[in-house]
Amino acid sequence: MPKILVLTANSTLKPLKVANELRQIKRALEASSNFVVVDQVETRPEDLVRLLRVEKPEIVHFAGHGLNGLETSLSLTGDNGNHVVLSFKDLGVIFGAVRARPKLLFLNACHSAELTAELEPHVDVIIGAKGAINDDAAQAFAAYVYSALGQSIPVGKAFELARVQLETAGFDSSHLKLVEKRRVKANNIIFYARPQLLAKFRGSPVRARDKHYNIDLFVRGAEHNVEEMAFELCHDSFDEPYWTTKRSESNVFYADDFRTTGDLTIRIMSWPRGIGDSVCLSEALTRHYGPNSTPRIRKAIDDIKNS
Repeated sequence: MPKILVLTANSTLKPLKVANELRQIKRALEASSNFVVVDQVETRPEDLVRLLRVEKPEIVHFAGHGLNGLETSLSLTGDNGNHVVLSFKDLGVIFGAVRARPKLLFLNACHSAELTAELEPHVDVIIGAKGAINDDAAQAFAAYVYSALGQSIPVGKAFELARVQLETAGFDSSHLKLVEKRRVKANNIIFYARPQLLAKFRGSPVRARDKHYNIDLFVRGAEHNVEEMAFELCHDSFDEPYWTTKRSESNVFYADDFRTTGDLTIRIMSWPRGIGDSVCLSEALTRHYGPNSTPRIRKAIDDIKNS
């Protein structure tokens, strides 16, 4: 269950539509997704430290002003209501001190991509703006990114899709930047918005004498409080098409007594919110093995698809 911490801080001199940005993010993620949004308005530095430690978010989103002076910084809220400066060096110290670090830091503020050296060692991916960013463009960009993440699209692809959408909406996207931590690929980071059914061959992908393949089914991306998953085989040939399985110690729901000859559709459903998935077997196998599967695996998947 991916958790997003949205931090907002406004300015009395040049107010931003940060409340609207928060609404756009929640709307883009949809109520039916696994994402949990925790938000903090008029963020103080101590709020950031406390929420990182307590909430342990996978994504941190900042909406507010970025400042470009002797040292690039973010403008947060002080105890007297005026802004206080939090430099990127300060941010590096904060993120370096917490144990559970976010995978994605989305700094939707001016100048936020101009100095990432202090942050890059502590966060897998940083999204920011080099130079100034229009307030309306910032809101639209955030909505586009989270709309893609809400469909379990990898972070790198979500960023590129959002840039294209921003351009078609009439805004310049050339100053938006994505910075990856060393040896990290943004396209390998996926926040699963819903449970996804996967499948793998049990042993070698060889048909048994009865022409069946032996296959294991399993689920990823289920919410942390889900203890049971319901499966349904959508084919008339099965006398008992329904069964349930409980969460294993590895937080994966396995169904390891399954045989089939064809590309039937399988549905899964988790509670308490009734979020599920419906996918054909060949697609569930492709999800697990990916594009770099062996010729033998690809041949078996094609065999199932064409059955």
